[in-house]
Amino acid sequence: MPADSMVFIGKWTFSNTGVNTFLSLDESSGQLVGVSTSSAGSDQRFNAYGDKTSGFWLQAANGKYIVYNGSAYVSSEQRSGNPATFTLVTSGSNVYLAEQSSGSTYYVNMDGTAVNRVSSSNPPATTLLVQVSITPGLAQIQQASVLHSADLTWVYMESADLSYVDFSGSNLTHADLSHANLFEATLQGTDTILSQAVFANAQMNYTIMPNCTATGADFSNAVMKFVVLSDANLSSSTFIGTNLTDASLDSANLTGASMANVNLYGAIVIGTNFTQADLSGANLLLANIDSFHIPGATLSGANLNNQDLTRAEIDAHTNFTSASMQNVRLNNCALNGVTFTHADLTGALFDGSDLTGADLSFATLTNASLKNGVKLFSASLSNSTLTGANLTGAQLGAKQEAFTLSTSLVTDLDSGAITPAIQQAFQAAGHPLSPAATLTVRIPGQNWVITDVNTVYTITNDGTQLNVWMYDSSNDAAVLAGAYMPNAIFTDANLYAVNMSGVNWYGDAAKADNADLEEADLANANLASMDLSQARMFGCNLDSANLIGTIMNGASLTPSFNKKQASLAFSNMQGTSFQQARLQDTVLTNAAVSLNEGPFFSLPSSYASSLDSQTISSDLRSQFAANNYPLASNATVQVVTLGTYWTITNTGDTIYPIYTIVKIGTTLYVSGGPIGVHLFDLPGTMTTEFNQQILGQDIQTAFSNNGYPLLSSAKIDQVIIPDHKWHMTNISTDTTQLQKGYVEFYVISNADGMLHVYGSVLMVIRPDSTGTLEQVRFALATTQMTQDVMDGTTTCPNGQKLSQYLNQTPPQHLTWEQMMTAATPPKPPSCVPDPWHWC
Repeated sequence: MPADSMVFIGKWTFSNTGVNTFLSLDESSGQLVGVSTSSAGSDQRFNAYGDKTSGFWLQAANGKYIVYNGSAYVSSEQRSGNPATFTLVTSGSNVYLAEQSSGSTYYVNMDGTAVNRVSSSNPPATTLLVQVSITPGLAQIQQASVLHSADLTWVYMESADLSYVDFSGSNLTHADLSHANLFEATLQGTDTILSQAVFANAQMNYTIMPNCTATGADFSNAVMKFVVLSDANLSSSTFIGTNLTDASLDSANLTGASMANVNLYGAIVIGTNFTQADLSGANLLLANIDSFHIPGATLSGANLNNQDLTRAEIDAHTNFTSASMQNVRLNNCALNGVTFTHADLTGALFDGSDLTGADLSFATLTNASLKNGVKLFSASLSNSTLTGANLTGAQLGAKQEAFTLSTSLVTDLDSGAITPAIQQAFQAAGHPLSPAATLTVRIPGQNWVITDVNTVYTITNDGTQLNVWMYDSSNDAAVLAGAYMPNAIFTDANLYAVNMSGVNWYGDAAKADNADLEEADLANANLASMDLSQARMFGCNLDSANLIGTIMNGASLTPSFNKKQASLAFSNMQGTSFQQARLQDTVLTNAAVSLNEGPFFSLPSSYASSLDSQTISSDLRSQFAANNYPLASNATVQVVTLGTYWTITNTGDTIYPIYTIVKIGTTLYVSGGPIGVHLFDLPGTMTTEFNQQILGQDIQTAFSNNGYPLLSSAKIDQVIIPDHKWHMTNISTDTTQLQKGYVEFYVISNADGMLHVYGSVLMVIRPDSTGTLEQVRFALATTQMTQDVMDGTTTCPNGQKLSQYLNQTPPQHLTWEQMMTAATPPKPPSCVPDPWHWC
């Protein structure tokens, strides 16, 4: 008989007449047997499907259907198989359970414990049975609309219309109501049991189910809008793809539930327990999730936009991988070890939270707020996006604030000795200093180190108090390697020993003021145009960094407390400003430095005051003329740094349109304008070719051998000073290909008899306002770095200590240009940002 015609007609028991022997399922063997009992339990109850007269199937308490296997009746057949077809043959108030098989009629015979079948002709008395209905069939249920405390275990009612039916107190364990219509049905109460029931694809809008027990139930793809499941026990249940829009699940237990792609839009989940639940792809938009519990839960790809999670229970096993969490609020939360990798946390609030050990790799934290001392120790933000993020006061470094002191101790600290006042302050803070303690002044008034045998204290002045830091052995520094963070704010942040290699950090709003970058790893970072003025970068690694146009005025790049040198080896420092920086013992090996032409002559420092007032006195004009560098009548002075650095715009002069004046020690040095990075030298024998503006094969080969091949469109476009100074261009005429690298050069005859080649203009590739890549011409400014910011221990770009230059004696003749020329210049960056145009 077709399965779809076999509709539930009731749950029955069968027993012998006169004795209490019931037809029963032997669960261990699946065979039907006779069991003597005073009342029928679950194994003695059978679900009937079909029609009493034309034929029905029987389903036992193991969910399988009855079939005769040749020697006995067994409960082993699937509904989609060939269950035995029975009819009821009445005999007075009793019945025979008849089976039609191969054209013959058999009666079920229950003789003691044995159950078999016999011919319907002249049947024994043990075939006559008492049939009792325990639960009405579907038709009666639909008619009555109320069925309290009924036994509906294993009942199959797929696609049935059960709308408005009240099943309160009933047991539907293992029942199959998939595709059923349960609109406004009632299944409420702690004694309503739905465990392991199947409601897949059911229509359950407005169904009332509070306090029910539905452990392990399957609600996959069911439509359950406005359903009430408050306080229900739904542990280990399945809601995959279920629509629970505006549902009430407050205080429900969904521990271990499978809820991938569930729609909880607008749902009430206050206090709901989702411990270890799978909420991958769940939609929690506008849901009320106050105080919900998600320890160990997986919310990968879930939509939690604009949610307030400040009262949520979250633990280290909660997983937000790829979740959409825009504008989510997680202030002052314990988020240790939580996974946020690839999550969209745009505009999220983490102020004051503890994210120690959290995984934020590849996360988008655009405009997120991580202020108020947020803890990110041992956290991974590798390859994350922190555009416009605010990490003011964030703690990412491998040291922690131990205690604070009064700023009244600044004078004592600046003395460089452990005074009684310092000893007393440390004693009062619970950190007594031994007689072996020593004090090092790193930045007067701002930064000090006290070393007490194996204990190191760093002291910083935030303007209102002195913060005392101790180095942390329990947590590593955070990792920001590869992070994209234009306009990120790290004011007052602790970045000690943080791995920031390869970061992109720049922009007009980017800040690092008063940040602690000691021993931070910024190798290969793109910091072009970034303002790192006054930054504390003791022992910082800036190897191969892009520092073009970076402002590092007043930055401290001296060794760290444990003698690690700051290093800018192979970095691009064209146009970097190091005015009043501290580069003692810094490593600059093979860094690219953009030079001024010269110096041409020197002046006494008495001219500084007139230059500061932007005045060109007649005496200054005479000095320039006397050295054969006459100033135009309309020349003007610009103050770059008061008292130390000026430029003169020599309008109309095509040879020296700009002069630079820099104070070194007590002398003013006058140079020409920027000429770029000294890349390599050519033999002086090529002078004639340059005068004639001929790019011969020898010149082309020399450029190629030094790593700067010339295009067919390259040319010597200017003879600025015959026999002395020329200008070259190497710009492609192919508009279909974007060009990068040095595209303009100065060639200048030097006193060493060689022609020095300088890269003066870069072509870089960066996106325009629409995101389309374009090539941008980038003229290189002079690197503002003098010997005054170094000392003899500084390793210069040519690999030599500055002491070799400072202490040279005849016949030695080392020039400043030689010291600033890399033996192997770094490859120029393909993209150079400015504060408003990013890579």
